[in-house]
Amino acid sequence: QTEVTEDTRAFLVIEVAGEMYEPIELKEDGRYSITRGDMVNVIEVTPTSVVMHSSTCDNQSCVKQGEVTLENRDSRVLSNMIICLPQNVGVELYSTQEVLDMLSEQAN
Repeated sequence: QTEVTEDTRAFLVIEVAGEMYEPIELKEDGRYSITRGDMVNVIEVTPTSVVMHSSTCDNQSCVKQGEVTLENRDSRVLSNMIICLPQNVGVELYSTQEVLDMLSEQAN
């Protein structure tokens, strides 16, 4: 169950091979690793942003997509997403309200 604390501004949602995982509340700076076989993606987060820090994919497009923030996502080509096609990994940055809306839709 996703919990939302009063000071949370953003959430990270990770999808791997079509499977979406529980939203992660972004409370502090940190890193998350996604490992599938010998492929690894490392996601770096702050309380309001996400970036693909590194990836073992050949083209490095996901790393080059840069940082997604609550402030810049409306002006990015991929909006709130960073996608690693070779490894079938997608990450998305959502505001707290967007996550609350998603969870209420899932409950209905």
